[in-house]
Amino acid sequence: MKGARHLKTRFRRQFFTSYCGGSRYNPSFYQCCSGNIVRKSGIRPSCCGRTGYDAAFYQCCSGNVVRKSGIRLSCCGRTGYDATFYQCCSGNVVRKSKIRLSCCGRTGYYAAFYQCCSGNVVRKSGIRPSCCGRTGYDAAFYQCCSGNVVRKSGIRPSCCGRTGYDAAFYTCCSGYRVVSGSTCY
Repeated sequence: MKGARHLKTRFRRQFFTSYCGGSRYNPSFYQCCSGNIVRKSGIRPSCCGRTGYDAAFYQCCSGNVVRKSGIRLSCCGRTGYDATFYQCCSGNVVRKSKIRLSCCGRTGYYAAFYQCCSGNVVRKSGIRPSCCGRTGYDAAFYQCCSGNVVRKSGIRPSCCGRTGYDAAFYTCCSGYRVVSGSTCY
């Protein structure tokens, strides 16, 4: 009788060959998820942090289990989405409407005709679209002087504070435009 009990105990220990957080468990029916023993479930048992889930139908997004939907699965923070039709902009899922979609903060925009200026979506203008703070302008004909858009003038357009001037004929002296060669006080 003693031999049968020993055989039964030895047989039972063979199934409890894995350890998780200091506890033994049977890996045929359970899995270890970050030190937590959880029951295996589904076709493709996986872990998401300390939680178990079926990777055949769900995905893990930053420790959050979400249902899979779509072809190109991706995560945006704790949210799952299909990257074929959506994209993630700073933790916000936005619908793709055009081919060249870009992000401006949490907003999506069509980059062929718009640009992002300090978190503000503005229509592109001119030959050399540029930004001056939250405003868009054409850098071929204008310049940004301390957050102010001014028309370029002369051979060597420069800025003096918030105004523009031609550095070929003037210099900037303490925030004022003066004729080149003049004494600066």
